Amino acid sequence: MLSRFVGKMHPITIRTGQILWIAMRAGSARGTFRSMTPYRKTACRAAIVLFLLSTWVVSTQAQIRVLFDASHRENAANADWVIDADSWDLNQEHYPCGQWANEAHAQRHPTPSQYLVEPDDAETIWTGAFSAFGIDLVKLGYELESLPVEGRVSYEDPTNEQDLSLYDILVLPEPNLPFSGEEILAIRDFVQDGGGLFFIADHQSSDRDCDGHDSPHIGNDLMGVVISGGVITDAGLFGIVFNVEEIAGLGDADYWFTDGVDDNVSPDLDDPIIHGPHGDGSGGLGLFGSTAMTLDSGANATVHAHIWKSDAPEQGDQRVTFATAWYGLGRIACIGDSSPADDGTGDTGDSLYDGWDKASGGVANREIHLNAIAFLADAPADETPPAKVQDLLATPLSGSSVRLEWTAPGDDGNSGRSQSYDIRRSSWPILTDAEFEVATALDGEPSPSVAGTPESWTVTGLDPETSYWFALVALDDFSNVSELSNSSAATTGDAGSGGAPGADHLVISEVQTRGVSDHNDEFIELFNPTDHAVDLSTWSVQYKSSSGTTYLKFDLPVAASIAAYGYYLVARPEYTGSVTPDAEQSVFLMGASGGHVFLVDEQQGLGSCTDSSIIDKVAWGSGNCPEGRTAIAHGAGESIERAPGATDPECGNGEDSDDNEADFDVRQPADPQNSSQSEGPCGPGGLGPVGDSLVLGSSGEDSLDWASSVGAATYKLRRSPQADFMQTHPVPDDTWLLEQLPGTHTVDLAQPDPDGAFYYFVNAVGTEGAESAN
Repeated sequence: MLSRFVGKMHPITIRTGQILWIAMRAGSARGTFRSMTPYRKTACRAAIVLFLLSTWVVSTQAQIRVLFDASHRENAANADWVIDADSWDLNQEHYPCGQWANEAHAQRHPTPSQYLVEPDDAETIWTGAFSAFGIDLVKLGYELESLPVEGRVSYEDPTNEQDLSLYDILVLPEPNLPFSGEEILAIRDFVQDGGGLFFIADHQSSDRDCDGHDSPHIGNDLMGVVISGGVITDAGLFGIVFNVEEIAGLGDADYWFTDGVDDNVSPDLDDPIIHGPHGDGSGGLGLFGSTAMTLDSGANATVHAHIWKSDAPEQGDQRVTFATAWYGLGRIACIGDSSPADDGTGDTGDSLYDGWDKASGGVANREIHLNAIAFLADAPADETPPAKVQDLLATPLSGSSVRLEWTAPGDDGNSGRSQSYDIRRSSWPILTDAEFEVATALDGEPSPSVAGTPESWTVTGLDPETSYWFALVALDDFSNVSELSNSSAATTGDAGSGGAPGADHLVISEVQTRGVSDHNDEFIELFNPTDHAVDLSTWSVQYKSSSGTTYLKFDLPVAASIAAYGYYLVARPEYTGSVTPDAEQSVFLMGASGGHVFLVDEQQGLGSCTDSSIIDKVAWGSGNCPEGRTAIAHGAGESIERAPGATDPECGNGEDSDDNEADFDVRQPADPQNSSQSEGPCGPGGLGPVGDSLVLGSSGEDSLDWASSVGAATYKLRRSPQADFMQTHPVPDDTWLLEQLPGTHTVDLAQPDPDGAFYYFVNAVGTEGAESAN
């Protein structure tokens, strides 16, 4: 049987107890393997002689070529991070500084040849502390090479016989020599075009060759990380930052620690690193002198943690020990320690340790590293856009704001999470891509939620008594764009018309995360904007940090209740306010720079920040799951308070536009209230106009669409064959009433008389029956 390959051909494995080499010579074309992402390869012309023995099989996994870098002092001091070396003649300085020794000199092709490796061969047939890593990859069908010290890193350089374009995966095992600017650009371009990059770092100050550089700093430089004044000012291209001492607030627990059984792994059964094709990695890692990583999805929306330090308080973006991300068409994997890949054999002059498959404690070093290679190799381009949003709804809140609501699409259709929204407005329906292109782009759109989640965002800064049409598209992290959404319209109220509608449910009305002199001086105030009391005895208040997934729960007392238009105050023991709290909680402390509070109508711990039992929630600062946008974080002794708050103190704190930024403002000083206090309800002003927004045929030949108005409960649509019918029968005359509807769309299939016409008029009707003039 002959197999036809497109692109570079590789040796065909023929087994009857041995492997026979099939000679080839390289050409210069480009190609694509169906099992992999598109990438550049040299094709081959091959002269093939098949020795047909009793049985034989064709190895196709060998199409995946892995290059282990050995040109940046991965051999320094007690590191021997090479897959095979036949000589030890590289005289290098090593730690303790001032001492010199001959180190491993890896050659391009391991010996004996990988094509002679049998399933029962020991890893010691190659000499290097990463030989087990290499031998296991060969047994799985991968093709390996080392980049020796004589080699060089380049991309798309036809003069380099080990140019990165000839490989699928580049492994950088704790480099101690910094990469040049040209090398950094080559590696980034390699990944962007579909290559896989595995960066293996080590702890802070692991400068093994005494040149002033260690692998976490080298990795950060490669990824474009910028740290200034103790702060990560740029998390780089991949959103992965190796923790180093220049980052304020970190210590050895973050960048130089041992975690012998780090089994704090992702619970996701589809996690490609923990549950990949090469074994079960749920045992985690054995870390000995490691750094952790800090992730930033704002820098790269695809960044993902798979393992966290065992003492990490939550599976968030801090103290990550294994992470991955996409960049362009390629992928990157990062680990903060080289010990898990150390097989304990290699350069006899080095102190090596049993990692890989020999470590104790049930860890899964081997499986995690091999699954990472499989993850990096399988990077098909994403060509599936997010699904079209079909339920966009615009509702006017005031003379200057409109609330938009829709259901979140996914990354691929209605699966996953898209990366961003592009929302625009116009004075006319936005029905085509061309109309969307010229519409006014809005700023500050919310980050998308998981597919199927209700989304809400308040657009502010609009002109009064003006009709606006809105539409949006969703984008994924490969810049695939969804189809244009439906277009929905709203007409703002008159200048000064009252803000958001009053909520019909209990709300979180004020939050203080730190006092004047004590960071634990905290309180959470609840408000009831309804006309009836609510029993709180089975309710809870829950908290999660800005990016965490752990929910801390305080159950409200058995006798707890909140009166109509009344308040209820929950505070920490350290609370210093003059108003007595109704309940005291010691379950959680809130983050001043970011966090979330959830009001929940049951006493079960939340499973997600969109759980159906959540009655209200507020996120501030860096919180990642707000209603709409996050509220601003407040200063010492201040609070964030729900509108109208201080602007209308007799009105309570019941406005709810489902946008934390729009609903909350900083209160200085904080002004908590308890169950002994109550205030009147709050709502918008009078009935607003529909405006000149009635459009015929925008969503179908016989369709009628118009903008929603402030305070409208229903709309009256009138029709007549007379152009002046509203002059002769003005509102509220219903002589020409066609129908009264709850929404802003209808279809009229009736046809006027020949040579005649229909004229339409629409206006808003309030909850008490009052009608707008137009």
